[in-house]
Amino acid sequence: MLSARLIKDANADIVALQEVYDRFALDAFHDQALLPAGVAPYPHRVLFDGNDGRGFDVALLSRLPILAAHSHAQASFAELDVAVPDLSWDPNERIFRRDCLEADIAVGAETLTLFVCHFKAMGRVRAETRDVRLAEASAVRRLIERRFEDPSEALWMILGDLNDHVERDGVAEPEHALRPLFKDGFAVDLMTRIPDPRERWTYHYAPLDIYARPDHLLVSPALAA
Repeated sequence: MLSARLIKDANADIVALQEVYDRFALDAFHDQALLPAGVAPYPHRVLFDGNDGRGFDVALLSRLPILAAHSHAQASFAELDVAVPDLSWDPNERIFRRDCLEADIAVGAETLTLFVCHFKAMGRVRAETRDVRLAEASAVRRLIERRFEDPSEALWMILGDLNDHVERDGVAEPEHALRPLFKDGFAVDLMTRIPDPRERWTYHYAPLDIYARPDHLLVSPALAA
């Protein structure tokens, strides 16, 4: 299958996945799709049940030891001190539409902390769902700020389908929902290292011939350096 071919070509030590039905499906994908395609094994695999209810869980495959991993699916707006998008919402409601999977991975003598996310989908009208993703982005930042005394000096990465684009057709979009993650230089967008903005896309909507990037690799200044 195409996913197996792409993972084989990438040959990455760590792979973050979205929309995995459950742990059984993750193991089956590894054993019945990746290994027969000639992909080197990923002995360390993590998946927690998220909030979507349709099996849209996030997961990790790793060849490097996973030192610790836990889900933030239960975290609420109140717990993370994030404002609710609408006054009709309950502050005790869960903030992540799917999950934010936090994992510590041993990379040599260092520890890399991953925050694997799958934010609220845009839907047909992007603006109608923007505030939910804005809250999710604020929540991820709050988790990082609570985890590390100086986030700029720690080694962390936010990755996954954040369902909003900072560029479309190579043009910057300042009103995207991921603004909390970029404010004050908090995170560095690794995709900007591809010189031509038109080549940074991860999604092509064929009916309208639109190129966008809902998928992201955002890292701390220390990791970017």
